[in-house]
Order: sequence, then C-alpha cells, then structure tokens
Amino acid sequence: KAAIRGCRRVERDAERESRRDCQFSTCRHCPRVRIGGAVWTSPLTPAQSSGFCRKGEDELDMGDASVRAQSDPSHDVRPSYMTPLCTSHFRPDSLLASNSLVHHLLILFIAVLVCLPCLLTGIPPGYDSPTHVSYQHHFNQQFWKGEFYPRWLVDANKGYGSPTFFIQYPLPYFITALLHGTAVFPSSAYREARELGIFCFLVILAAGFAARFWFRKRFNSAASTLGAIVYMALPYVLACLYTRAAIGELAAFVWMPLIFAMCDSLEPRLIGVLGLLVALLIVSNLLIACLFVPVMILYSLGAGALTPRSLTCRVAVAFGGLVLGVGVSAIYLLPLLVYRHLFDVSQMQANLPGFELGRYFVFLTSSSFAGPKALEGVLIGSLGFAFLVAGYIWHATGSMKLRAGMAIILGLGTLAAIPDLGPRVIRASGLQVSGFDTPQGFSRGLVITVLFTIGLGFLSYCRTSRVGADWRNTVLLAIASGALFFMLPWSAPVWKAIPALATIQFPFRNGAVLSVAVAGLVAAAIDDTLRKPDDANRQPPRFIVAIAIMVTLCAGVVAWRIDSNFRHPRTVPLDEEAYVDINYRMYVAPSHITAFSEMLGTDPGSFQINPTQVHDAVQAKFVKGQGTVNVRRVGFRDFIVSVDSSGDGLLELNQVYFPLWKLVAAPHRNTVTVESSAEGLIEIPVTAGKQDLNLVLERGWPERYGFVVTATSLLAVGALCWFFRVRRHANENGVV
Repeated sequence: KAAIRGCRRVERDAERESRRDCQFSTCRHCPRVRIGGAVWTSPLTPAQSSGFCRKGEDELDMGDASVRAQSDPSHDVRPSYMTPLCTSHFRPDSLLASNSLVHHLLILFIAVLVCLPCLLTGIPPGYDSPTHVSYQHHFNQQFWKGEFYPRWLVDANKGYGSPTFFIQYPLPYFITALLHGTAVFPSSAYREARELGIFCFLVILAAGFAARFWFRKRFNSAASTLGAIVYMALPYVLACLYTRAAIGELAAFVWMPLIFAMCDSLEPRLIGVLGLLVALLIVSNLLIACLFVPVMILYSLGAGALTPRSLTCRVAVAFGGLVLGVGVSAIYLLPLLVYRHLFDVSQMQANLPGFELGRYFVFLTSSSFAGPKALEGVLIGSLGFAFLVAGYIWHATGSMKLRAGMAIILGLGTLAAIPDLGPRVIRASGLQVSGFDTPQGFSRGLVITVLFTIGLGFLSYCRTSRVGADWRNTVLLAIASGALFFMLPWSAPVWKAIPALATIQFPFRNGAVLSVAVAGLVAAAIDDTLRKPDDANRQPPRFIVAIAIMVTLCAGVVAWRIDSNFRHPRTVPLDEEAYVDINYRMYVAPSHITAFSEMLGTDPGSFQINPTQVHDAVQAKFVKGQGTVNVRRVGFRDFIVSVDSSGDGLLELNQVYFPLWKLVAAPHRNTVTVESSAEGLIEIPVTAGKQDLNLVLERGWPERYGFVVTATSLLAVGALCWFFRVRRHANENGVV
C-alpha cells in the first residue's frame, strides 16, 4: 500500500508540473492528448469513445482545418468534444497568460466605471428606487434592533405597518443592512440611498467575477475577462441598474453564471454548491429564479453531455441541487407559498393599469418615437445591425436548421419594431390590457436592447458555428432564442394559455436570461478570435466582432440615457411623508382600499403621495364606547393594549389589518381573531373594566418550519461538501 501511495504521489506531482506548463488547463478528470503541437482535452474515457479514431496518425477535422494528429494509440480522440488547451501561438509568457490579478483588477476598474454614479451619490433614481430606499430604512431599523428577519415593517406606510416582506425577496436588504452596520455614511435622508448604491456596485463587481469564473472553465484568460466585461455592461444590465433600479434582478446576475459553471461539470461532489447557488438565486429574486430553473435544466442536460457522466447521473445531480436550493431558501419560500393567498396580485393591475402584463412585451407604438432624435437614429441603427447579422447567418457554416432558426427569431424581433403591429397581436391574443402606454422611452429602449443583444449573440455564434464546435454554444443559442421569443408580442397567446405565467408580471424579465446566454456566446467568439486567425470558414472576422461588441454596449448607454446619470449624478432621499408601500393594494381588502389610501394621502390609482401625518408609535382609540387606552410595544410584532372601558366598546389601532394578527386575552390566554375596520385597520372589541390585551402577529408554522428546513438543508450542504472532500482526499492518497 505504501508503494502504491508513493506511485500515485509521483503521478500527481507530474500532473501538476504538466499543468504549470500549459496555461489553459482543464478538469483533472479529462484525458489529454497532443495533436499537431497543441494540447487538447477530451472528457470521454476510452470506453465511452469507442468507435472513434484509433489511428496513431490521422487527419482530424477540427471544424476549421485539418491538423496532423500524432496521438497515443491508447487514447481515443473525438474532435467534436475536444477543447484546445495550449497552442504554439500562445505561450505561458504571452499576454493571455498574464497574472490573474491583472484581469481581476481590470474587472474591478470596469465595475467602478459602470457604477460611478452609484458610488458618488447612491442608487440611481430609477422606477423602484423610492420603494427600495423606504424598505431598506425600515428593514435596517428592525434588523439592528434585534429582529433577525423583519417581515412586518411596523413603521412603514406612515406608521400603519406593512407585511410586504412575507413576499418580498430578502437577500439584497440583508446585505445592505450589514453595510448599514459599518456606519460608513452619517445618518441623513440619503444614508439608505448611499448604502444601496454601494450594494449595486458590489453586485456588478461580483457579476463580473462570476462570469469570468464560468468562462474560465472553457476559454483562455483574456477571453474570459473580456467576456465578463461585456456581461457587466450589456444593455439590459444597465437598464436594470439605472432605469429600473431592480436590485433583485441585479443580484440574480451574480448567481446565474455560477450555476452554469456548476452545470458544466455536474459532478456529485458539486451538488451542495449547486444547491446553495440555487437558494441564493431564489432569495435574490424568485421570479428570475422561476425563469432560470428550466434554463438550468436544459443546460445541464445539453451541455452536461460533454462530461463523462451518464444522463441518469446528470439528472440526479441537477435535481438534487434544485431540492437542496429549495430547502436552503425555505425560510423565505415556505411562508411565501403558504401566505400567498393573502396577497391579491390582481389588485395591482386593477388599480394601476401600468402593471398590466400586456404592456411590457417588446413592441413599438406610434407614440414611441417622441423624444430625442438621436434615439431614432439608434433605433434605425439596431435595424441595420439586425440586417447585417442576417447576412452573416446566411453565409455561416454549420447546421442549416440552426441557421434557419436564428433567421426566424431575428426576423420576429425585427417585426416587433413595426409601430402598432405588436399591440394588435397582443389584443388579438385575449390578454387584458387597457392601453399600451409605458414610461417615456421604455418601449423604444426595450426594442433597441433586444435587437442589439440578440444580434450580438447570433453574430458571436456564427463565428464559432463549425462542424465539431462546442455543443454548449448551441445550447446557449437555444436559450437566448427562447428568452427572446417570450419577450416578443408573438408569444402573447402562450402567456394567455398558461395563466401561471402571469406571476412573472413583465415579459421583459426574460432579458436577464437572454443577457447571460448572450454573454456566454460572446465569450466563445472572443476566445475564437484570439486563438485562431481569420479565414473563409471563420466569419465574421475579428474586427466585425469587436465593432459589434462596442456598438452594442454604446447603444445600451444611449437607449437608456445612462449618460445623464454621469453628467448629473443624483439619487433619491428618504421622505416618509411622501413614500408608501406600493404593494399595499395587494394586502388591503378592495372594500377598504379607498379609505386606507385617503389616510395615506393618495389614491389607489395614483402614484402621487400627499403629505399626511406620520405616526411615530402604535396608538389606539375608541371608535365605539368610552374609556382610556394605552399601547406598549413589546416587539415589532407584539403589543400590549391596556384598556379601561366604561362599557362594551370597540378599539381601532393604527396598524393595517392582516389576517395573521391574533388577540390573546388574559388571564385564560384565549386567542381571538381581530377584525378589520372600515379604513382597513385593526379593530378590537373590548368589554367593561380594566384589561390587558396582547396583540400578536402570529409566527405560524410556515415561519417556524421554514427556519428548521433551512437550517437542516444548510447542514446537509456542509455534510455533502465535507464527505466529498474527505473522499477525494482518500482517493488521492490511495486509501481504499
């Protein structure tokens, strides 16, 4: 046994030395073979690749040109599954083999550049910025006063409270709350906005690092870094940051590339990591997670075929990762699923037509052309870019079916730019929509974003579409095409036929999946341009790929008017008199919503908030009967109501009614369900005499069991990681 361990130790040392010689090393499980002066790797074992080339010297078609193969007869070679590791053109001391620190510093520099207004002033004044600033303010207050997971924001809605964190994703607020504890910024109306700006920067930076980690599994260092930079600055990412201020979707951009990276291997030892990443995606933005899970399964089954694992093993690892992810996120997911019926999402569309699903497909109307003339030029440029890409699709090599599919998808995207055509299709589908007005420039920005992004993805695929090309690029092409289709008006009948899709709220959310898939295709094209010289089989040429990338990124800046944020950086201050929870329409009963809105100084169908009284503490008053009452707050979900009533009466507390509120009466501790007043507030019946009533927002079994399931799942993740680490260590040392 000692001799066997010694031999294996010598083999490991030799392998490490060979990896140092080759800059573009890969998985230790992949056999390596030298072909024509270049090192290649195949994930196929000799048994799996039987039937392929076994000749000691043969002409192998690598998709671009035949190379002279000097292979070991003991190894089987399958060109379509091989990945170049190191060629004579790229030595370890070349530019591509530069220190990884330089590449990480470059990503850091680009993240600072992209997020400079966020670092200088705070979160940009996007559509959701006031909501996030208000949520963060109340979340910070309760978190740093000892409540681990604030679900009921007691001081929100001008002191009337809000249950919004029973459904709102929590991860961005937890991370920003930790930043709040560092006391980097002084207390002011801008503090939460500045902290959210730092969060946005950290998310964009982490997304760049995550993308590079994914790309580095397949491509050289320079291509991985450049691909990550493109990913950080894609038009949809900039729209989420500067136009929408969608911090949940921004956080999702970190986890999607990492999940793809795990799916590239799909080894059982990664099941715990995969589950943890899925959980982080869920608690970042559940809606994006719902869109991404089918994509993850498709990528696992399609791209995973390049691994030596069987289909059963790949399915088991992917399914196990999903189960673990749901388990780890149960602390958020279980209460949301159980209490979801307490939030009527349809009331958002009923009171605010701007939330209608049919308004947010990718289309143009006659009014979409109002605005700066420069944007019309960019729109025309996007159409010209689409026609350029169509030409390269026509002349591309590879499968005719794939080329036809790309041409159809690109044509459907181009048709969406015909004014008023998309709205007609949406109305014909039967989707309920009262109009097609969107925030100024939003529809036009979506069209420009979609045409440039999908055009860049297709152009990148044309560069790598050859016989024997990496199958993962084809999977990413299918993902990008599917994501685009569900953003277009032509998919409206599908959205109508499957009512569950309405929970996604906005079809344009598929832009997140489109962006990550296109980034993978762009990284593949960059890698190809850096490795191989241009020839007749490699179209488009390098300079076209480079120009297409630059034009796409610049088009995103112009389409969403990002330049104004750099010329005039600004943010949104906290103003409790002017901010209310936009979601109150979901948890206040329709019969009471008008009266409740009047107390907030607004109207259910309006975004305008008038200054009204802000309650600093929970108070109660007699609406029927006479007496004295005092409310003492024990916790953020626990109040003692001391009453001295001259007779039977009725109390009203200035907290919004929610079905989980319970009244515990002393001394028998009988639990009584409270009722809702005409204004949508808590109403408590009292009897004559003195009494202390305990009003509690019940922490039901979903919250308790969710915590237990999350803790158990985290222990399972830790145990799996430990088990596979010990097993790997034992195998390396020859322990049976």
